[in-house]
Amino acid sequence: MAVVPIAAAGLIAGCGGGDDDGSSSTELTATKTFLTDHTADLVRHTTTMQEAADEYYDLAESSGFDYEELLAEKCDAVDASLTKAKGAFVEANPNYEQMEGIVAGIPRTAQYDTDLDAGTDGSDPTSAVSFNLTLPDGKVMEQPGNLFFLLETSLYGTNENLVVKGVKPDVNCDGKVEFGEGLPEANALKASADEMARQAKSLEADAQELEISDSDAFTAITVMTKPEFITGCFDAYTRVETEGSGYVYGTTVNDRRTAATHPIRSLKNKELPAPNCKVVYGLDPRKYKDYIFSLIVD
Repeated sequence: MAVVPIAAAGLIAGCGGGDDDGSSSTELTATKTFLTDHTADLVRHTTTMQEAADEYYDLAESSGFDYEELLAEKCDAVDASLTKAKGAFVEANPNYEQMEGIVAGIPRTAQYDTDLDAGTDGSDPTSAVSFNLTLPDGKVMEQPGNLFFLLETSLYGTNENLVVKGVKPDVNCDGKVEFGEGLPEANALKASADEMARQAKSLEADAQELEISDSDAFTAITVMTKPEFITGCFDAYTRVETEGSGYVYGTTVNDRRTAATHPIRSLKNKELPAPNCKVVYGLDPRKYKDYIFSLIVD
């Protein structure tokens, strides 16, 4: 993950003892700069996506949301707005992935990772997003899943719940439909893009105010990149919480148990238990120090 080399140098001094008081370290300035540079870029890209979604919505509204008529009369404009939205999406998504380790690993910003990129819909309350989408037509999508998922599957036509049914999605007007062409339902696309832009701006504001401590960076890197160094925990978990913090981290750690020892794999219809790991404090310090040093480039 791209975050690791940037934060690594600032963590070397903190790898030995356990005396970190949570204060910010001057060595972590580069980590915050990396984060705020990326949040600013995310705001820029999601604002462009929002503008494109608004343009598409206005086109659909002007045709009375008759999408067949829309494509027949304004296909070039539809293509332009959706191409603009897709272009912004393919910039925004990898930009976020580069900073995800920091966002997901710091308590104040961890919820953004759930809502933007990692969260599920409301069918799984333990990992569901925190928001509902109120569409311009008044309909409400309750905890519909993370925003990158909603936007990608809407723009590229891979989610039947977010695209127009019964209309050939020839959005580039060439007489044929190819993979990746989608005709989004304009209300859902606009609401998703609006929420994405809102959350991106909120994340940027929080990132600007952050004082990243050695403990924040240490936990973020460890949990997101080398969970096998965590000791003193149960065999498997999907949510991680620092002791006494009250914050839940949105990270997933692979479960290496076999069918013989796993209580669920042998009973596939059994309901999954509640998350069972609440403490991240035990590390193999030598392995972790060696790992950090391996990231340093002369």
